[in-house]
Amino acid sequence: FGSYATHRLRLREISLRWELDQKGRQLQESNEKLVELDQVKTRFYANISHELRTPLTLLLAPLETLLARRRSELDGETLGLLETMHANGLRLLKLINDLLDLVRLESGKMKVHAVETDIKELVRGLASACRVVAQERRIALNTQVAPEVGTVLIDADKLEKILLNLLFNALKFTPPGGSIDLSAEIRGRELAIEVRDTGPGIDDQTLPRVFERFYQAEIGRAHV
Repeated sequence: FGSYATHRLRLREISLRWELDQKGRQLQESNEKLVELDQVKTRFYANISHELRTPLTLLLAPLETLLARRRSELDGETLGLLETMHANGLRLLKLINDLLDLVRLESGKMKVHAVETDIKELVRGLASACRVVAQERRIALNTQVAPEVGTVLIDADKLEKILLNLLFNALKFTPPGGSIDLSAEIRGRELAIEVRDTGPGIDDQTLPRVFERFYQAEIGRAHV
């Protein structure tokens, strides 16, 4: 009986070692597939970014030429529309360049590149980018920068993306005849920038999901 039990234990040990070896191979294969998929994704981001940047650059170039050569001949409304197109084209180019930056990321974290930024100019540029859409939707877009706000050390590109997202969400969900307020002030040692609108807002049940990427609330509610 003792020999039989020992034999059974050895067989069980061999079986477990074989299963462990199989699991190890499967895990290694899975890791290799994940690495391969990650490389495919990286190449895709790089390729699509280059493909998008080329036609966009070809669109911006003649637009810049038109603004440079015909500026004095254009009426105020046409000039404003062309400048808005150019500004938003440059913002789109920045987003495409950010995709290329993501390809080069190794730490998994986005670096902050802080530079001295004139907040009044930043707010004015954001308002200019949204002004045409606001007028078409009959929404009043108001800006206010406190006198004590001057030049601040921030990552202007990332802050601009955040604020544009908030402003376009506000434009999307604010009903015609409403208003949107973009304000900046200094609170203690911090810069506070707020976007307020007369839209329906976000209800209490949706609010905890505000930082979920691409989450879409119910129709009629704000987009997170």
